[in-house]
Amino acid sequence: MIDPEAPTYGLPRCLLIPISAVSVDAIRLYVGEVLLSRTGRNGRVNAVCVRPQDYPVLKDPRVRLWKQPDAGRYEARLHPKKQVWVHVDYRG
Repeated sequence: MIDPEAPTYGLPRCLLIPISAVSVDAIRLYVGEVLLSRTGRNGRVNAVCVRPQDYPVLKDPRVRLWKQPDAGRYEARLHPKKQVWVHVDYRG
């Protein structure tokens, strides 16, 4: 269980919840909407492009990171509009 009052230091929810998933359905449930997927010849989904649930991010004004001169660059790095998730055995 994640304490909703614990400091996150600006990290997105998808990094506070596991960064691996057992299935594409788990990615849909915990991370966001699957926009595209890449399926291999064996029928396994090898990679997905995901729009995170928490985009656009609601920035906590108590987090000093958002007050820095490079806050826009930090936001783009920590909270991208799209994420790529790949299967652990994907070699492409």
